[in-house]
Amino acid sequence: GLPRLLDRVLEREIRGGIAIDASRFEGPYFHPDWQPVSSRAYYAPTSAWSANYSSFRIDVGPGARVGEPAQVRLAPALPYFRTLADAPTLRGGGKLGLEVDVLPDGTGESVRVTGSDSANREPETFWRAVGLPERYAAALLRAQLEAQGVSVGPQLRFEPVPADARELLRFAGEPIALQVRLLSKYSNNFVAEQLTKSLGADRFGAPGSWEKGVRALAEHVASVGAASPGNVIADGSGLSPRNRVSSATLAALIRASARSFSYGPEFLAALPLG
Repeated sequence: GLPRLLDRVLEREIRGGIAIDASRFEGPYFHPDWQPVSSRAYYAPTSAWSANYSSFRIDVGPGARVGEPAQVRLAPALPYFRTLADAPTLRGGGKLGLEVDVLPDGTGESVRVTGSDSANREPETFWRAVGLPERYAAALLRAQLEAQGVSVGPQLRFEPVPADARELLRFAGEPIALQVRLLSKYSNNFVAEQLTKSLGADRFGAPGSWEKGVRALAEHVASVGAASPGNVIADGSGLSPRNRVSSATLAALIRASARSFSYGPEFLAALPLG
């Protein structure tokens, strides 16, 4: 009857936890050419299921009194992270160190602050990349649901969407012009790599990979007459030391893009002011 139907509509619980389908992209999270990677935010890992550029913020400030440990605040603040401040507050100067590591059980990550902080120093902000992008994004989804009063079961699974799944919500992402603007204005490696893998999936079929993405990029370079035998495109961001693109190729690409009727204005608006 109607009361039972209303109970179902107003359901505020997801008993089965969260299941994630990240099969749109192929692994690994980090390009092989980047090794060894650090936890710096510009080494953010790629994944079809990701959030916050696969990175997070750490604010470190002195303790309330000399001798107390430094205060560490993370944004977003999630149970996914375990924090440890092994840095006492001193009257004089001090040097801080940060270590971000995946927990041994693979359920989250530890953030450890070492060294010492100065009682007179203003809080410092550090940006770091996560090592488990899909679990991090799932933790963010759980936090958002719970903030809206929806309780979520503890289970977390990574598997393809079942063929008989019923879609409850669909929404459009941000337009590609905005994504490219975020890439260029802030030199965002994460956006570059996500777009590269996505381009590969669109052009050659899922799952998207670096191999498919750079092949699609090379096709475009050739289509505007900028191909050169010496060109090597290894990734989307340019972090790979194997990338080799001549200045003539870059100039030809910029000219062709600026003159494009389809995307020229968006390309010019995305260029960094420098």
